[in-house]
Formats: sequence, structure tokens, C-alpha cells
Amino acid sequence: MKRTLLAAITLLLLNLPQARAQLSPADSALLFNETYLDTVQVHKKVIINDYTLIGVNAGVTFSRMLFNPPRDHEFRFSPQYYSIYYTRYGKMFDYIPYFGVKLGVEYGHEGFRFKTNSSGRTGHDNGVTDCDMTLISVPAMAEIHMDVDPIKIMLDLGIYGGYRLTINRSGTSSGSLPAEYTNAWRSYENRWDYGLQGGAGIAFMFDPVEIHLGAMARWGWSNLYPPDYLDETYHPAPNNSYYYRFAAPLDIMVYAGIHFQLTKRKGKTIKQLRKQAWETVYGKPEDTEGEDK
Repeated sequence: MKRTLLAAITLLLLNLPQARAQLSPADSALLFNETYLDTVQVHKKVIINDYTLIGVNAGVTFSRMLFNPPRDHEFRFSPQYYSIYYTRYGKMFDYIPYFGVKLGVEYGHEGFRFKTNSSGRTGHDNGVTDCDMTLISVPAMAEIHMDVDPIKIMLDLGIYGGYRLTINRSGTSSGSLPAEYTNAWRSYENRWDYGLQGGAGIAFMFDPVEIHLGAMARWGWSNLYPPDYLDETYHPAPNNSYYYRFAAPLDIMVYAGIHFQLTKRKGKTIKQLRKQAWETVYGKPEDTEGEDK
């Protein structure tokens, strides 16, 4: 009995391709009827256009300095961070739609704050225990993005240049910070700033509006003061060989923003529709060239 059943199944499988190939048009119509066709889902690949964005962000900044010699201090919280960004997305090799360029203007903070240890002693840098600087900067970054509707994941990396506008600092109880420098810059302090900037974020897309949430890090390569600024005072020539003091800013910005798509992210753009209409009326350029000949 088992051998007979196995032989029947084998013959059925062998003849199935032939039977399928011999289906008549009427049989095919019965097999692929309207009910079947209505349930078939055809997934169309979504093409991302080369589109542009403009938007504003607001958030907070966590600032500290990379001191040498190292000093025990903590991140300083500043609630005011604002920026405006223009983003241009394009395709690499006119095919891969995962890249973009971002240009912006930011208003934020740099600074540091020293901790008070268990014995009640607070560290300082030249008598300064707390320092807050405002900064206006212009970042330029490359972006890698992945659109998975309705979410977009973003990774940014680039450079920035900026200028330190104001400074506000407080000192130790010993009075080692002169009062005139509480809100004034010393002659040897750098006000121009530049360095590396990058971050990551996520966007919720409701075309043509996008809500952005993210964080960026800014690592300054322009020290707050020259590495040898104390040498002439404490180690005059020819013994001014102590080039080890520096303070480089390190900031983390956490932000939320709203951005608007200036051109269509998906679907045919106005330029593409005009080109299609032109080709419908006048034909493609190669067709016109053939007629002229």
C-alpha cells in the first residue's frame, strides 16, 4: 500500500510542470480570477529624490575642557542652543540616495565647572572655578542618511569655525581672579574657534515637514589660551621650555528641531513632470534628431 501511494505521488510531481504548461487560456482565467488578482500585492520600490531641507533647532549644551595638566572638573549645563540648517540630499553615482551636505549657523556655549571634593576644596584654572562662553559658529558637515518611512536615521561629520562672543566667570574665595576679568577677555585668550563636529539623529517625516531629534559633539582645536602663555611670567627666556598647558573645548549639544522640505522627497518633481510633458508633445531628443535626418 505504501509503495503504491509513493509511486502515485511521484508521478503527480513529475507531471505537474507539464500539466501547468498545458493550461488553456480558459483554465488560466479560472486560476487567476478577479478575486485572486485583487488580493495580489505588488510592492513598488520608492525612489528618493535629490531634495533640500531648511529648518531650525533648539536645545541645550553640556560643556567642558580638555585640560593639560589634567584637572578634575565636570560638564557645565547651558540651556541656550539655537541653530538654523540648510541640507541638500543627493545620490552618489546618480544612484545611491544616502548622502547629503549640511550647512548651518549655531549659537551656543563653551565652558567648564570645577568640582568641590569631599574636603570642601574646589579646583580652579588660574583662579577660575566656573566659566561660561557664548559662541557663534558655522558648521559644514557631510551626512549619511537612511530613509525608512516614516523615519530617517542620520549620521553627520564635518568641521566648524566660530567666534567666542562673551565670557562670564567666577573665581575662588581667595580672590585670585581679578574683578576686571569677570566679564572681560585677557590679552592672551583666543576668541576664534575651529575644530571637528559630528553627531547622530533621527527624523520623523510627515512630508513636507520633518521633526528632528539628535545630539552633536563639538571638539575644538583652538585652545582657550596658548600652551606657553605663562612662560614669560614664570619661566622667562632662555628657560621658557614649559609648553604643556592647554585647554581645548569639548561640547555636547542635544536638540530638537522642525525642518521643511523645499523640494519633493518622493514622486515626480515639477522639473520631471515638465520634461515628461515636453517629450509627450515633441518626442525625446533622439527621436527629433532622427526626424531631422
